[in-house]
Amino acid sequence: MSSGSLDANGARRFMGERGSADYQLVDVRQPTEYAEARIPGARLIPLPALSERLGELDGSMPTVVYCRSGARSGSAARFLSAQGFAEVYNLEGGIMAWNGHVVAGPVETHLPYLEGRGGPEGLVSLAREMEAGLATFYTKLSDRVENPETKQLLERLARLEEQHEGKVVELARGLGLASEATERPPDGGAVEGGLELGAIVEDNAALIGTPRGAVELAMMVEAHALDLYLRLASSVDAESSRLLLHQIADEERTHLGRLAQELERLTS
Repeated sequence: MSSGSLDANGARRFMGERGSADYQLVDVRQPTEYAEARIPGARLIPLPALSERLGELDGSMPTVVYCRSGARSGSAARFLSAQGFAEVYNLEGGIMAWNGHVVAGPVETHLPYLEGRGGPEGLVSLAREMEAGLATFYTKLSDRVENPETKQLLERLARLEEQHEGKVVELARGLGLASEATERPPDGGAVEGGLELGAIVEDNAALIGTPRGAVELAMMVEAHALDLYLRLASSVDAESSRLLLHQIADEERTHLGRLAQELERLTS
């Protein structure tokens, strides 16, 4: 058994070196704290309920726990280690020290997207709807802005989403899913991460006027997508569905990294 602490940079490296199915991230704060801001993909198990819900975690899997400041999660890490968990790490400084992506929303945010999507084919369809929705979103945004650089960037983001939709199809074929799962869904209002297209435009109108703002908006949406796919993966029973969702989540994480590189270019 091994346990210890990771600072924010160490935790990002630790998670970045692994696929999303190869570690578990546990938030031991309260639901209201979780809804305000959380690390994408974190499973909420408040510290007072940890002993009762121990069966929800895999003791053989590397585990990172965090809270607001690192105090509660330090207790949680020690408890998990004492229960025989093989590899447990506490995030030093908690989410207050985390300078990576965060998302917001209640625990139940992902539940409406599971309705009627129980099998792998349904989950692929959901993923494709969200990818296609975001591509349409970026295209519509590019039609609304006047700055040539911003317009060019938004058009490039739309093409990236179309490419990512193609990756989802490749994953589906790799799992041997039925042909219906690889058919393009009709255009709709769904956007990656389950966010409402109209609400994004209304709430972030000021961001779309500059290339940097457009990338920051894209990163916010992509972080929500990563969170949604990982939490969906923890909600489904079928192993094939979990595998598919983790693979899609890993693609989202790669896409988020590409956007981070673009933001670095724009700010350097």
